[in-house]
Amino acid sequence: MKRAALKAYLEGTAKAPELAKVYGVSDHAIYEWARQFKAKGEAWLDPRPRKSTPQEPGPIEKAVAAEIVETKKAFGWFGVKRLAQWLRRSKLLPVTEHQVGKALKAADLVPPKPKKRKRAEVVRRFERSEPNQLWQTDITMWTMAKGLKVYLIAFMDDHSRYIVGWGLFAAQGSSQVLEVLRTAIGQYGAPKELLSDQGRQFFAWRGKCPFQKELAREGIQHVVSRSHHPQTLGKIESFWKHLKDEFLSRVVTGSINDLRDRLRLWIDSYYNFQRPHQGIENLAPADRYFKMAQQVRGTIEKGVQENAERMALGKEPLKPFYMVGRMGEQEVVIRQEGGSVVMNVGTRELEKLRLKEDDHEEAERSGKGGGGKAGGEGQGAGGTAGAGRGEDGGGDLPGDGTVPDAVLQAGGADDPGDDAGGGGEPDAETRPGSAGGAGESGGAQPAAPAGEPEDGIAPAADEETLPHGEKSPGETGSRAAAQDGGAADAGGSR
Repeated sequence: MKRAALKAYLEGTAKAPELAKVYGVSDHAIYEWARQFKAKGEAWLDPRPRKSTPQEPGPIEKAVAAEIVETKKAFGWFGVKRLAQWLRRSKLLPVTEHQVGKALKAADLVPPKPKKRKRAEVVRRFERSEPNQLWQTDITMWTMAKGLKVYLIAFMDDHSRYIVGWGLFAAQGSSQVLEVLRTAIGQYGAPKELLSDQGRQFFAWRGKCPFQKELAREGIQHVVSRSHHPQTLGKIESFWKHLKDEFLSRVVTGSINDLRDRLRLWIDSYYNFQRPHQGIENLAPADRYFKMAQQVRGTIEKGVQENAERMALGKEPLKPFYMVGRMGEQEVVIRQEGGSVVMNVGTRELEKLRLKEDDHEEAERSGKGGGGKAGGEGQGAGGTAGAGRGEDGGGDLPGDGTVPDAVLQAGGADDPGDDAGGGGEPDAETRPGSAGGAGESGGAQPAAPAGEPEDGIAPAADEETLPHGEKSPGETGSRAAAQDGGAADAGGSR
């Protein structure tokens, strides 16, 4: 095309605007071709092979690829999509599925693709639009060592896939089901509807079983699936599969109590608060149940974008630090922004604390900046806790080990009275997703006058040592008061 256009233009048989219309190019292109042809001759029109030299990945790209491989080895059941979402959520690494697949292929960790099976029937999908509109329940069984059969009863919120209640027993009667149901209702409130199969624990063909009578007393509409159709309870059936593939196939337990403790960690901490669920847009179930999905997604995307800019400049990515929760009807987000810790309540920035330069640089090098382990856990009804920055010396559960230093405080020390967050009776208007810790007033507690005891704790100078190592009654009361205050603080700062 270029040869024909240039021949016509250089010989003067056609003008540039006419040739541009014929060949669908601009006038400037015809002029540029003529200039290049006059400067370089016929060789300019010969096709040139394109050579692409692959660039050697830099140290940051190599570190990200190593992180992908290590995560895959630790979570062997993760696929490419879930692995990418896990790294974005828990590490704030700006990785794509293409990068994950490329790193796994280079490390020879890509499993063979399973053969696709033809679907027998079209599955009709449904999902409630709000939490506590519909719960699903089911029972699964497996055999432990020495032939002991155990039964796991679970109740799942349909909208969020959040496990609102579960129990592990050696039997599967109505009494065990009612125990789990009453505990879940006491903690999260009663749902509008409850979906179950036609098992004898849930349904009776003649009359009403104890489970149906309990639902009638609570004002809960009972929805029953048709016989031999587990697809209706597909969400909780999928949960059983994940539980057995990712947890039960990898643990060895000696007793039912030991297994119950391990399940509490896996379900209450990992599944509900950390594990990305592909059925709910790669959010954790707690993000949806406590209505914090938008805040969590926005916080993660900000952290990922900041790390992408740092990696583009050849800097090490920052370790993740963010906490998302709810205080009354307002969302609370605490996260790191560069060298600062920012606290937002609703749409208002409440406080911004600047980290020291030496602490910030040390945090970048060592990854120790307070908080919990990466991908940290949120417990209880206080909302969703995101990934903690760095590591602590405590255990896996909140409250184990030493208490980390406070980064932000809403007021003074918690009083064991009514104003303590989590220390007294919960407010009647507070929903299960509300977080405590700042008291009803939300302001700072007044300090005790000089020389007077605070919260019943006597000054250290007034302590007396009685014979045989006994302490005075004043000190005994002071220790009890201190313990009460500590309990209130631990409950409110969840």
